[in-house]
Amino acid sequence: MTSNMPQQDYPTSTQAGPDPASTRNTLAIIALITAVLGVVFSCIEGALIVGWILLPISFVLSIVALVTKNKKKGMAITALIISIVGPIIAGVFFLSVVGESVDEAFGGETSVSSSSAGEKAPAEAGEDKGKGDKAAAQGGEAGSIRENPLPIGVTIENNDWAATVNSVNLDGDDIVAAANSFNEPAGEGKKYIIVNITQTLKNDAPEGRMPDASVEYVSPDGVTHNSFDSMVTLENQFDSLTTIYKGASVTGDVAIAVPADTAGEGVLAIRPGMFGDKKFVAVK
Repeated sequence: MTSNMPQQDYPTSTQAGPDPASTRNTLAIIALITAVLGVVFSCIEGALIVGWILLPISFVLSIVALVTKNKKKGMAITALIISIVGPIIAGVFFLSVVGESVDEAFGGETSVSSSSAGEKAPAEAGEDKGKGDKAAAQGGEAGSIRENPLPIGVTIENNDWAATVNSVNLDGDDIVAAANSFNEPAGEGKKYIIVNITQTLKNDAPEGRMPDASVEYVSPDGVTHNSFDSMVTLENQFDSLTTIYKGASVTGDVAIAVPADTAGEGVLAIRPGMFGDKKFVAVK
C-alpha cells in the first residue's frame, strides 16, 4: 500500500570546520626566527660565521613554508625577504670590519708628530701663514692638500713607521752624474731633485721590516713624478732592501726627475709606509 502523503525534506546539519588557509604555519615561524637571528649574528664581530650559516637555512625554510598547502603565508614571505636582504647587510658589515682590520694592519691613520726644522725668517713665515690660512679656509688641514704643505723637517708617522724629509736639493743633476756614470740623464726639460729622508720602524716586528716609505713629487699642474721613472743610483742611496727592527732608522737620498722650470713650485707626497696615507711636504 502506497502512502500519498508528501515527503518532507529535512535540512542536514553540518558543522563548519576551520578555514584551511588560516592554519598556523609553524615552519614559517621557524624560518622567520632563523632569519632574524642570522641578521643579528652577521652584524656581531666574532659571530659572523653563525649569521652566514643561519641566513641560507632561513631562505630554504621560507621557500618550503611558502609551498606548503593550507598554511598561512605571511610569516613565510617576511622570512624570505629578510633572508634575501640579510646577506646584503652582512656583506656591508663584513667590508667595514675588513676595512678597519686592513687599516690597522698597514699602519693605521697617518699623522704629523713633530718638526725638527729650524725657525723660518719672519717674512717667509708670514707668507706661509697666509697660504696656510687660505688653505684652511678651503677645508684643507696642513699636509692634507697640496695648497697647504707641511714644512721640511716635519715627521710624518702611522702605527708602524715614522718618516722625515730632512732636506731637498732642487739642483741634483751634478750629484746624479757624479754618483754613477751609468745613471740616466733627467731628460729634456727636466732635472733631478734629491730628497733626503729618514724612516724609522716603530712597531716590534719579530722578523724585522724593510723600509718602504713612498716619496713622490707632484708638479704644479698635478702630475706625479717618482724615483721609478729613471734608473738612478746615488752615493748616499736610501736603502730599502735592508732589514731593520724596532727603533732603528734608515737615512738616504732619493732622486726624482721633475720639470726643470717649475721644480721649486711643486710639493712632495710622502707616505711613512707603503700603504699609509700620504701627506704633502714643501720642497723649500
